[in-house]
Amino acid sequence: MTETIQEISVAPAVDSNAVGFQKLNLSPEMLASVQHLGFESPSPIQEAAIPVIQDGIDVVGQSQTGSGKTAAFCIPIIEKISTKQRKPQALILTPTRELAKQVGNEVHKFGKYKKKLKTAVIFGGVSFRDQLRDIRGGAQVIIATPGRLLDHIEQSTIDLSTIETLVLDEADRMLDMGFRDDVEKILRKSSAERQTIFFSATISRSIKTLVEEFSTQPQYITVEQDSGQQAPLVTEKGFKVRHQMKFDALLRILRYYDAQSGVIFCNTQQMVEKLADDLASNDCIVDRLHGGMAQAQRERVMANFRKSRFHYLVATDVAARGIDVNELGVVVNYDLPKDPEDYVHRIGRTGRAGKKGLALSLVTGAGMRSVSAIERFTGSRLTIDALPSQSAIRTLQGEKLLESFRVDLKNSEFTTEKELLQRLFDEGYSAEDVAAGG
Repeated sequence: MTETIQEISVAPAVDSNAVGFQKLNLSPEMLASVQHLGFESPSPIQEAAIPVIQDGIDVVGQSQTGSGKTAAFCIPIIEKISTKQRKPQALILTPTRELAKQVGNEVHKFGKYKKKLKTAVIFGGVSFRDQLRDIRGGAQVIIATPGRLLDHIEQSTIDLSTIETLVLDEADRMLDMGFRDDVEKILRKSSAERQTIFFSATISRSIKTLVEEFSTQPQYITVEQDSGQQAPLVTEKGFKVRHQMKFDALLRILRYYDAQSGVIFCNTQQMVEKLADDLASNDCIVDRLHGGMAQAQRERVMANFRKSRFHYLVATDVAARGIDVNELGVVVNYDLPKDPEDYVHRIGRTGRAGKKGLALSLVTGAGMRSVSAIERFTGSRLTIDALPSQSAIRTLQGEKLLESFRVDLKNSEFTTEKELLQRLFDEGYSAEDVAAGG
């Protein structure tokens, strides 16, 4: 889908709240967009990468999900686009259609005040003809998945010779999903004079060989997961459970932590379906998301999740790529992932934009091997706690009820109710009698 970025004749004045971004030599229009989005200062990856990308240097950026890395390449790309030229100038490759749409939205938001900036988001499962119209409509920024982009290249409906900046977003995931051959074909088809940018949560040997072949004297930028933070934004906890008790354990931790929204991860589509049905049967408001669903259905589910029309999303890893919900209270690993990198991506769904997050994992006996692999990969220990007891759940629920009463009593006068209560007391009833009878 192509979008023409909203044209605004004059960008609003930039106040001192955006001073952190002003040192990056951004245009007044971009500073206005940053201010409009509520950003006050760049994240570590943004501060390190934006000036280098603006200078046209090839970059290999290593940063975790949720670190602000999308803005780290979107901002300088938009700054470098010439809107006088109605041809593709930047290409951003993503592993999934969900992430492509998310990146497209980011470009739209940061390009809010750049006149005549157009984007085209290209992925499978939608009309080829509509995408062709979008490309020929003068899109300067192309965001695409590898497979559908190759379809356009093979049919000569898109020309990559004019591409000046090419980004591989989540490059590690792209290779893990089997796109290496497609990615290499795309890189070879694009201009040899291009700037090439890799962003990846991890820099594996396969990533390094790709970088060595297709980039020129790249600058490596690595931001540690806790860089710039006083304390981890995501609290991680594991709970040791017997396999046959996993569902009961899940219900218990959902009641105890009482998060208003969350994503519950399973390793297979079949488990997603079963768990979503079981949760619904236990009065949980849930929906599901996995690769076996039609694209239109997946988009509808995500739209409803963002609108808080249900509390919990049960999902597989691939389907959940690109989930971007600001107020996500908890991530639950119902099944621990087989790959430690997936664990990092999963918990990166919560604790975003400076907000605290919570990641909970159910660990069976066999799952302890996965815990060891995760700890080696992340360099930190995963605390394994006992499940909250039923008594602890009742106590917590009682405290929340009391707090609700306190708020209601503080904010309301209850004149009529007080008069009725006083009459009961005058008749000899105790406060305990009234509470028990109410």
